[in-house]
Amino acid sequence: MAAYGYITRKFIRYGEIITEHLAPSAITASKIANGAVLSAKVDENVIQYVTVDIPSAAILTMNATPVMLVPGQAGKVISFAGATLMLDYGGVQYATNGTLQVIEETSATVLSTTVANTLLFATADRVSSCKPITTDVVLTAAGGKGIQLFVPTGNPTAGTGVLRVKVSYRVHATGF
Repeated sequence: MAAYGYITRKFIRYGEIITEHLAPSAITASKIANGAVLSAKVDENVIQYVTVDIPSAAILTMNATPVMLVPGQAGKVISFAGATLMLDYGGVQYATNGTLQVIEETSATVLSTTVANTLLFATADRVSSCKPITTDVVLTAAGGKGIQLFVPTGNPTAGTGVLRVKVSYRVHATGF
């Protein structure tokens, strides 16, 4: 039974349901102010978020040089949970090779569905989503690999505008 005036949280640890009661004073506005709780301080099992702004010059070379979305962490595997991609149209439409995928760094293992070229080929601001693929993905067991955004078919030609990518992901310790 929860104590009156306390915040109760339940979670599963090693197959056992754990219930904790936190005093109302344990969580204050200053502790959860904007930007006060960083991903590095969040439990690894919680979905984390990062926003990456990709300038036009980087978009034009994304086949040869994929853009890092989430850097790798030694002894940990990053699990891609999804992304929202927002093109801030810059006045010149991108041309050729406009499909996008999220990949694992170095191995280039595809982690996401393919984002259609209609996002980069837009002639106005546009938003698209990118989901994890639904088949099993074998990641580098040792971990330490980041996730990147990639144009699989070749570098886009021409085009201006910024691609803003909001990525959601989890980090798992491998124990290796």
